[in-house]
Amino acid sequence: MGRLIAAIILLVLLAAGVLSVWPQVANFELLFPFAQAVSLRGLGVAAAVALVILSVLLSLLIKPIRGFLSALIVILMLFTIANTAIIVTRGAGNTAFAEPAPTDITVGSWNTLGDSVDADDIAAFAVDNNLRVLSLPETTEVISNQVAARIAALGGPTMAVHHVAFDSVYRARSTGLLIDVSIGNYAITESKTEGTSLPSFVATPTSDTALPTIVAVHAIAPMLETMQPWRDDLAWVEQQCARPNTILAGDFNATVDHFPADSKCSDAALETGNAAFGTWPSSIPSLLGAPIDHVLYTSEWKATGMNVIQSFDDAGSDHRPIVAQLSRR
Repeated sequence: MGRLIAAIILLVLLAAGVLSVWPQVANFELLFPFAQAVSLRGLGVAAAVALVILSVLLSLLIKPIRGFLSALIVILMLFTIANTAIIVTRGAGNTAFAEPAPTDITVGSWNTLGDSVDADDIAAFAVDNNLRVLSLPETTEVISNQVAARIAALGGPTMAVHHVAFDSVYRARSTGLLIDVSIGNYAITESKTEGTSLPSFVATPTSDTALPTIVAVHAIAPMLETMQPWRDDLAWVEQQCARPNTILAGDFNATVDHFPADSKCSDAALETGNAAFGTWPSSIPSLLGAPIDHVLYTSEWKATGMNVIQSFDDAGSDHRPIVAQLSRR
């Protein structure tokens, strides 16, 4: 009976390991807890290695369970190898940028944790990276305007500020979007207000229909009680990807594992070899974190550079800012 129970436990662990590495095999990538497990591949590898070491030590000390622990070690090693292979394939860092063309648009995003980041730091990030579009989830209108003013004072472009807030007290329920006025004139034409507590919105060009539509994104976090709103937010994102000539930037609270395989959008991090670099939380090494902040774009564009910025890890936010250079195809 003991061997049967041990075999059942090992089979359950093997199945859980497979679904944690590649939940897409059973369409579980949007289901709890696999959606969460697949977000932290680097941390999962570190935990698995620690368990392998612990299992080896226990097998040396406790002979009766040595067979069980040996099988467990095999499962953990397979989990580690598979996740490591995916991390390497997706890219653990490529900060090279192509020489920018005049028509390129450099896009940034930074979730500022409800105005926890000083406007000077946000402006420095924007100017240092020559941003022409900046998505600011969890940033109030006051700070968004301050950032635009400081960018101009630092010699950067004049930024038009677009903003949507669901709550004047809880600052995290705000999203800002700054767009270089030299790109063109924009107006907010759509905001996702149903089924979510965080604002995402669409800025549409009013002066030239050849300009890209720009979408500021802040999807709700996938916790047990918010799984359906999270799925709804990601479905809304995919609806925006169905628009031609569209650029999306922000905190998606999702990794590339959660995007549909037939998505109309490409991901800048994945295209440039940076998709394994975690943007959250900023308190742990990037390769252990979750890559949940993105710049996405439709087929009219391609990424010619991308970087997860780690020099602002102590600026106050739990997210790292990202920057992507987009070029017309």
